[in-house]
Amino acid sequence: MYLKLSVAGHLTIFLTRTRGPFWSVRPAKILWMAVLGTQTAATLIAVYGLFMAPLGWKWAGFVWLYALAWALVNDRVKLLAYRIVDPTKAPLLARKPLDLRPQIARRAYELYEGRGRRDGQAGQDWVKAEHEIRKD
Repeated sequence: MYLKLSVAGHLTIFLTRTRGPFWSVRPAKILWMAVLGTQTAATLIAVYGLFMAPLGWKWAGFVWLYALAWALVNDRVKLLAYRIVDPTKAPLLARKPLDLRPQIARRAYELYEGRGRRDGQAGQDWVKAEHEIRKD
């Protein structure tokens, strides 16, 4: 149980640090070093039985495989949850993005360029672009 909690806890850190798949953003070297060091120590403590009954390499390998398998399942569940619950990424829940400013700015710039970059018109271009975007 000690080894499973240790391994699964660190795997959870890797799963929760990104909204995409756990491998989509490389972790910092210091995180890698900390995890490798503590997991090596935890595995050796469990295998050789320091402050506990020895587990042995066979069971330690089983615990590692079990924790890794569940980490992969949890990563898929996380991706599905973000897809359903996150309103900025969920096409099932939101047809339009909540923040329309980038689209409005793009359209306002198009209007500004179309007028020959005349000063004093930018505010009117923004209002017109906002009306066009929000109407759709």
